[in-house]
Amino acid sequence: GCKAEADTFDELYSEFSKKGVQVVGISMEEVEALKESNAGRKVELLSDADGAISEQFDSELKVPLIGAKLGFSARNTFLLSNKGEVLSVWQEGKNMGNVKNGKHAAQVLDSVAENIKSSNPLVSLFG
Repeated sequence: GCKAEADTFDELYSEFSKKGVQVVGISMEEVEALKESNAGRKVELLSDADGAISEQFDSELKVPLIGAKLGFSARNTFLLSNKGEVLSVWQEGKNMGNVKNGKHAAQVLDSVAENIKSSNPLVSLFG
């Protein structure tokens, strides 16, 4: 789940840093609730308690048919340029590698390398 995904991004943190990529996690939990999750992490988890970022990236989970908000974000990863342009998107259940075995973070790192070849300055955002 979320911890396993964050762990794999932590493991590859130095590889992302060498490429000049900033990796952050976004959670709909309150700041206080994230303090424990952030302890000892290289990748910082940021609070999106009001859901504004999740909604902007169409990642906020809602009850089917009635659209009621659940207060959780879908597991999506976005690779952004330093201008905020979305370069790549990974969505759980679609094109996202397994987060528990580290394949997903490696997928993102591969995409970073491809975008660097294309001269796209990057940041990576996962939720």
